[in-house]
Amino acid sequence: MGATILRVLIVLLLVWIGYLVAANLERHTEVVDNGPSPEVQRNRYYAAGAFLEQRGLGVDHSRYPVNPEALAAQDTLLLTDTEYLANDPEAVHQLLLWVRSGGHLIWPYTSALEAQPLAEALGIQLERKQSDEAQGKQLNRSKATVSDQETSTVSEPTPDEFSEDKTRANQASETEAADVSARERVRVNIRQREADIQQEQLSRFAPLGAPNMLIHQAGSTSLSPTLAEPGEGIYPTVEAVSRSGNGVDMLLLSLGQGEVTVLKDVSIWSNYDIGLFDHAHLLGWLTRNSARVHIQRYSQWPPLSQLIWTYAPEALLAGSALLLGWLLHLGRRFGPIRRPGLQQRRSLGEHVEAVARFHYQYGQVDYLLAPLRRQITQRAARLQLGFERLSPERQCEAITRLATLQPEEATQALMPREHYNATELVDTVQLLIRNRL
Repeated sequence: MGATILRVLIVLLLVWIGYLVAANLERHTEVVDNGPSPEVQRNRYYAAGAFLEQRGLGVDHSRYPVNPEALAAQDTLLLTDTEYLANDPEAVHQLLLWVRSGGHLIWPYTSALEAQPLAEALGIQLERKQSDEAQGKQLNRSKATVSDQETSTVSEPTPDEFSEDKTRANQASETEAADVSARERVRVNIRQREADIQQEQLSRFAPLGAPNMLIHQAGSTSLSPTLAEPGEGIYPTVEAVSRSGNGVDMLLLSLGQGEVTVLKDVSIWSNYDIGLFDHAHLLGWLTRNSARVHIQRYSQWPPLSQLIWTYAPEALLAGSALLLGWLLHLGRRFGPIRRPGLQQRRSLGEHVEAVARFHYQYGQVDYLLAPLRRQITQRAARLQLGFERLSPERQCEAITRLATLQPEEATQALMPREHYNATELVDTVQLLIRNRL
């Protein structure tokens, strides 16, 4: 009875200890952030391609210049770098021909490049800076406009009010970031970055039939809304303009049946910036009429092997032939090289003839010919697999090929005969000695 009570007490004690341990446990969740995936690290515009694929468009990422002849009439080509076109006016001509047939070309204008045949062909130029007097007049006009706007019912926010709004947005973002998922943290980070950008740095794009879009492009330069004289046979027309406090940030041109979009900074669609403001919406609107989008990330030359195969196939074939010849030289040959016209020494020939006539005189022909034939067949068996399983006629053919003999010589040397005269025996022995492989 006492042992039973002791067991019950032990069980109750264990249950009580387990309850205390479970009651004091705290749930701890740790998120391990390994950073971007390898695809995102290799491709700066991976998110843009994934966004377009979600919209049902086909996306091709290319690290090399895209051939315009491989593009369909309704495709869109996004160039992130136009440096490869600097010394290739023919490639520019092919691109514009494709645009005129219905394509859509999106590319960034980079003032750092000295030669810009694409910009010259379309008449794209930077907006000239105004003189001090013109700037003063524009400033007076802007002040008058501001004073007029102060009398209206809706007034512009003051810098203090804008600073207070940004502070409240940052505080709200910090509060929301306390306990949110990874996706929510990305959204909070995007809102914080958007709050840190000044309003005058944002450009507003208002196309017909679409809502206004806010875009933030880096750089203080301004594109000119007035096109210079374009190239011969090229007549682009400005359809829409996106402006910011720094000037014009984007031009939308029509050329033939296609369109050309010129931006100051195409990195707005990079993995890090596509989530800001309306960057993704702008990309979707520009590709609304396309079935496939080609994103040329940067102009990297093809590898050396591809260049050699494309431009120097003869050199590649010649090198392959030399390599094959070198391997054949190192490979195993079928027997030693036969020296033509090799003459035996007179003393050795006389000795062979004397031995043959001696065996012929005493009727020991097989005693002399059998060892010589056995040496030849053993050597041939080492040089050719399955030689022993061949018939005598096939063995004779194989030895003829390996020893480079004439068929009649091989028959005389290898095929046994019932009767030999002295001359035939001497010739057969000499033939066997010379061709022992």
